[in-house]
Amino acid sequence: MKKRKEKITCFCENVIEAEFPEKVDLVVDPHVEEEILNGTFMAVKCPHCGKILKLEYPVRIIDRNRGIDIFLIPEYERAPYLTGKVVYNVGKRVVIGFPELLDKITVLRNGLDDRVVEIIKYHFMQKAGPELDIKIYFQNIENDKLVFHIHGLKEDEIGITHVSLSFYRRISETLEKDVDSEPYREILTPPYISANKIYIGGPTN
Repeated sequence: MKKRKEKITCFCENVIEAEFPEKVDLVVDPHVEEEILNGTFMAVKCPHCGKILKLEYPVRIIDRNRGIDIFLIPEYERAPYLTGKVVYNVGKRVVIGFPELLDKITVLRNGLDDRVVEIIKYHFMQKAGPELDIKIYFQNIENDKLVFHIHGLKEDEIGITHVSLSFYRRISETLEKDVDSEPYREILTPPYISANKIYIGGPTN
């Protein structure tokens, strides 16, 4: 695991030094996947006050056995990345911010096509309308249904919605036909395959 050292200023105003991965191979370090899933990935405990700091730094995550190649861009670089001011030429897939990394890993762990999942998210976002700043994350498959959590419908509440696997399969069957039509082309153009390109930060081109 390739690492980098960073100096961090805690809320208690003490400066601490910590190591963060630059590249992770999940075949070699499978524990990292569990850290992503349980929210401890890149988390640092301040030795002075004990506060847990959850940080984001660019990192590439690969798994040759499952064809995973994801590059995490920190949330604070969302706008610069989408407007082309920041460029990263690594990774088959790009995610912005830890919640998107968790979402993408969960999608791939369940053997789903992330392109189809993003189209499903787009339909939910379109139905909610641009005035609602909603964020949708895939959770799991339960009783032949895809389970999504929706943030932003109501303050301090998380909505839960279910999508049948049959609906997922219908989108999958027409995916190659629809991939070059808008808005699907904008959503599905790699490496950042995400409905958030339209509803968070606007189109990239």
